[in-house]
Amino acid sequence: MAYEHRELSGTLFANKKRTEGSSQPNARGECLIEGVLYEVSAWTKEGKNDKWQSLSFKVKPQKD
Repeated sequence: MAYEHRELSGTLFANKKRTEGSSQPNARGECLIEGVLYEVSAWTKEGKNDKWQSLSFKVKPQKD
């Protein structure tokens, strides 16, 4: 049985293929919003006083 996301929830996993200094996301995953499955990418950003996560969402293409 495959894992199914609940509405308004998701998962993120470390991007093990990321290389140092690359523009690839630090983490990738999926989330379900209003019945639509999205791919989620997250980058760890660092400012003068803090660290934070910058997120990007893209509709996940459906398989036929």
